Amino acid sequence: YVYLDRMKREDIPVSLSDEEVKKQAETFLRDNSLLPEGFSVRGVGYSTIETDIDPEPQIVEKTVGFFRKIDGYDVYGRSDIMVTYNEYGITEVYSIYNNYELYCVMECKTLEEAQSDILSPDSWISTDAAEFGQARNIQITECEIIYYDKAHTSSDFIQPCIAFIGTITDEKGNSARFSSTVPALKEECYN
Repeated sequence: YVYLDRMKREDIPVSLSDEEVKKQAETFLRDNSLLPEGFSVRGVGYSTIETDIDPEPQIVEKTVGFFRKIDGYDVYGRSDIMVTYNEYGITEVYSIYNNYELYCVMECKTLEEAQSDILSPDSWISTDAAEFGQARNIQITECEIIYYDKAHTSSDFIQPCIAFIGTITDEKGNSARFSSTVPALKEECYN
């Protein structure tokens, strides 16, 4: 679902607080039957402008992000609803997600199996280091079970994953904070 109202100008600072914008966004979604079960507000983002008269950035749009939980687990990937507000009201609504029903329960990898997959080609790793060599050692500080949704595809299934955060060290001894997402299903589940 996409709603756009481009007739509303965007150069006047937003006077409503984040909490007021969240309430307006949620009311708009509920009134228009656009807020499915499991979605809730996770945050507010901002668009700003600067002018020659006032070089201090002014917030001219606030975007409220509604994100999803399934069975109490966060859904990452593209499963969200974004509502953009400016001083004239709601200007945009983007709603991208798939509907899922419980199909079956499958056995997931153990934490140790998933951890050993962090450095495999199937995992995704992000570091805060600009340059980083070949990873040699990892130290995990946080992990959680999540779902990963590719809402822009025609997939019938949502992917359970394990998300890790910690420190990674390369062959030169350089350390950096990292995050990694590893598929949680065992290989035989894909056959």
